[in-house]
Amino acid sequence: MRLKGQLILLILLVALIPCNPSAEAQIHPEVSITCSPTSIMIDVAPGDTRTGSTTCTAENPTVYVEQVDLSLTSGGLANSGPSSITVPAGGTTDFELTFRGESQMPEGQRMATLSYVVNTANGVPCPTCQNEEVNMIIVIRQFAMFRVEVELPPVNVEVGCSNYIEFKVYNDGNAMDQFNFRLANLDGLIQDGWKVEIPSVSLWIDSRAPPERFRAMIECPQDLEEEPDWSEETAIMKHEVYTNGTIKSFFEFEFTIQSEFASRYGGTVIGDNPFESKISIEVSDHPDDSGAISSLPSLNILLTICAMFGASIVVNREE
Repeated sequence: MRLKGQLILLILLVALIPCNPSAEAQIHPEVSITCSPTSIMIDVAPGDTRTGSTTCTAENPTVYVEQVDLSLTSGGLANSGPSSITVPAGGTTDFELTFRGESQMPEGQRMATLSYVVNTANGVPCPTCQNEEVNMIIVIRQFAMFRVEVELPPVNVEVGCSNYIEFKVYNDGNAMDQFNFRLANLDGLIQDGWKVEIPSVSLWIDSRAPPERFRAMIECPQDLEEEPDWSEETAIMKHEVYTNGTIKSFFEFEFTIQSEFASRYGGTVIGDNPFESKISIEVSDHPDDSGAISSLPSLNILLTICAMFGASIVVNREE
């Protein structure tokens, strides 16, 4: 009877001992992936590589050797990277993702997504493993590029003339840009007697839109000084006085057009910024000949003199 009781007690004690599965059986396959940077910059100006990349690290906290499948989307941009990686137990694996933009494509942002899932652990498929994602932003950076066509006025003019100088600006960059127009030596021109009016000194132009126009309305000096005051600010590059009283001055206009984006943010610029144009205009001031003309004999007097001279010749011949 005592033996039977001891047997029952032993069975109860065994039943109370917890049953712990192996540590390996308790661990579910898993992996985590991080990428740096998560904002990838791409320059697409002419001559740029048009590529950007990020480095990703896969970390395996388990005791299994894991094969991880990867899938990458990038908002229509070309991309490259591994389709699968092997991550050692308790270790890490690094890999690189690369994205490529199109030449001169519009400035903006695209979303890139890396999807990953554990395919096998120690060679055994993992049907219960779930997809995970890493999101990144691809930034297509702005660049400045513009062309200018200059429509020149007559460059040999008389005092008192009026005309205009026009500049057509084409925005060949990949985003809207602001362009600033300036006449650098305006003060000197005013000092020399010019009148200058610039209706607009700043324009916004869409990427690859029709050109916008800057225009400078100009009026020549009413007269030229025989000897300019060289101590004052002046736009005169050359000055000539002729023996007949004619005065000629050669004036230089110094125009600049500048991309606001490139100037303010220091972005990529293709070509010259600022664009500079120096235009030389020759102005002539001829002497007033009205006094010399009025001092000549009138036509009637000339005819009378000629008649008298002719009569005297006839008389002399008769004698």
